[in-house]
Amino acid sequence: MNLINPEKNVRSGKARSIIIPEILSEKLQKDHILNLQFQKLSPGKRKELIDYLTGVKRESTKQQRLQKIIPLILQGKGIK
Repeated sequence: MNLINPEKNVRSGKARSIIIPEILSEKLQKDHILNLQFQKLSPGKRKELIDYLTGVKRESTKQQRLQKIIPLILQGKGIK
């Protein structure tokens, strides 16, 4: 897992970090454009995509979900 820059919580003023799962972190390290687009997403969209990716147990399902979220990241969209 990898941490991205802490985001400041507007309501409480506390910093919070989003933990990036290894499967996504590896992909972001290999693809510079994907990484830039991911960093441009709002913290809420990043969390939504990460929750979608990590919400399953099987590695094969995680791989399928990773392939599904890559175009969403590049388009600057979330799951919902």
